[in-house]
Amino acid sequence: MTAIVKERLLDERLAKLETARSWSPRLVSKLESHIRFADDEALFRINPFNFARERSLGENEVIDLLLHATSLGLFGMDWLLLCPKCSCVVESLRSLEGVHRHYHCSACQVDLEAPLDD
Repeated sequence: MTAIVKERLLDERLAKLETARSWSPRLVSKLESHIRFADDEALFRINPFNFARERSLGENEVIDLLLHATSLGLFGMDWLLLCPKCSCVVESLRSLEGVHRHYHCSACQVDLEAPLDD
């Protein structure tokens, strides 16, 4: 399925991203290329470490780039609470403010404690 790209909106947000700070040469254009040509799965679960490694970029700068891109609406970010026993997603949160120390895995029927410093 081909996604419909709102060109003007994408260009506006990429322009804002370019001016957010001083990026390494061609960094924003590499992200733009990824947005335009990657398949849905690659865009849905973009991994900053893989993105950096595959393009010979600095990990910290890519993380910063993706955080800026998220703040501009190019991406959405979720925080997942995973069960350490079965690896199921127990809860998906839109912000870290919603993370709580205690949670329950209904698959394993166990109460768990989130290591909030991890």
